[in-house]
Amino acid sequence: MHSKLKSSTLDQHIEETCRRVRAEFERSGEVHPGFECVTDAEIFHVPAHWPDPSAKGAACAALRDSFRRRGVNRYLFAGECWVGKTPGLRPADDPDRGESVQVLAVERNGLRRYAFAEIMRNEGTATLGPWQVNGDGNIPQSWLLELLEDGHSDRPVKAEPAPVGKLSTSDLQDLMDQHPEHAADFRDSVEIHTQLGDLIADQMQKGANGDAMAIFMTLDSVLYSIVNEMGSPKSLGQFAHFLRDHLDKFPMFPTVPNQVPSTQHLRSCKDTLQRFSCEKREAGHTHFAIFQAFMNMYMCVGSQAIGALSLADRIEDWDRDDRSKEIWQVENWSEDEWAEQVLAELVFSKAMNVQYFPECNKLCGSVAGYRVRRAPNGLVLVPLDNDEDIFVAVKVEKIKGEACIEGWLRGSEGKLSQFYQENCWVIPPEALHDMEELPGKEALKAMPPFQELTSEDCP
Repeated sequence: MHSKLKSSTLDQHIEETCRRVRAEFERSGEVHPGFECVTDAEIFHVPAHWPDPSAKGAACAALRDSFRRRGVNRYLFAGECWVGKTPGLRPADDPDRGESVQVLAVERNGLRRYAFAEIMRNEGTATLGPWQVNGDGNIPQSWLLELLEDGHSDRPVKAEPAPVGKLSTSDLQDLMDQHPEHAADFRDSVEIHTQLGDLIADQMQKGANGDAMAIFMTLDSVLYSIVNEMGSPKSLGQFAHFLRDHLDKFPMFPTVPNQVPSTQHLRSCKDTLQRFSCEKREAGHTHFAIFQAFMNMYMCVGSQAIGALSLADRIEDWDRDDRSKEIWQVENWSEDEWAEQVLAELVFSKAMNVQYFPECNKLCGSVAGYRVRRAPNGLVLVPLDNDEDIFVAVKVEKIKGEACIEGWLRGSEGKLSQFYQENCWVIPPEALHDMEELPGKEALKAMPPFQELTSEDCP
């Protein structure tokens, strides 16, 4: 098939694609959007899935980089689209819009083709009209046609590592022959990965909603511990590159519902995988073998839970020091931020009517067992924050002399993909739980009541 497509003209290729697309539509009544990419060495298919229009920019940049690095010479895109019929209105805003299937074909430094066929619906039955094919001079503008263009820049081209290729069974055997000192680690890694997959499948059966996110968060925590013990392996960046290069294997964006896992299920998963990791170390397996097994599973699960693009960014963050820093180190607090933090703790203790005296040598922001945190623009969590701790957000406005307790959540509930920004999570007030629902609030009545600070109590 590859040799046939490689030798075919662009017109022949789009004709064959239109035939296959029609057959798919007649069989299922829909066309799953995606790219068929041709290089000198391979053909690969990339699903075209983006959750909303704002994600198209990230998809465009990621696809362009992947196609460049993998040497794509030609690609075709097929998918359904809306067709506007009212002048001045975008198709998405046009109540009289129609539907069609489109096929775009692009050749590097060469021709372009565009084909479309109207979708006709009648009493629940969908049929596809005849194809209309346009050449270079009559093709609508679209970013989908610009993925082989590198753009113009007067800056020198930045050197980048070569694409990280996939390993076949024979490639793995060759690698073990070339590096016999690591052969046992490679074999152990494959075995551990298989056992880990079985363990995760068992956990998925036990759980309910939020399974994928619970497994991902657990893998993230356990793998981070392994990475810390190893001293941050130099190969971490290669895994991020592999995710971005192979969008045919790893979805760009989440493919599972973004549901918050229950605390009980999250704790069960974490205990199980931590115990599994410890057992492998006690059995004599190396950190390298365990790391490889967990990382490969992490990429598969993580790309489904948060998408390959976000996951690649996350893995690259592990090469930085931020993951082992407290919130005040990440945000580089000055005296003003520290003053806000102390005031936040006092406001919470007064609202809960519990005694609390700030201590200079106790910087965790813990008040009666709750992690109280200043939240000027949302509650910020960092990787070092415990998934099971309860965090309380307090917005302090020193100029107005006001403070407001905005709500609470557990660390695991805040460390979700939609809140992730630059190696931290920023949770808006509307995503927090109401303080009336604060767990353990009744037990605070047994604690000594709040007392106003005197000058001797101030740190």
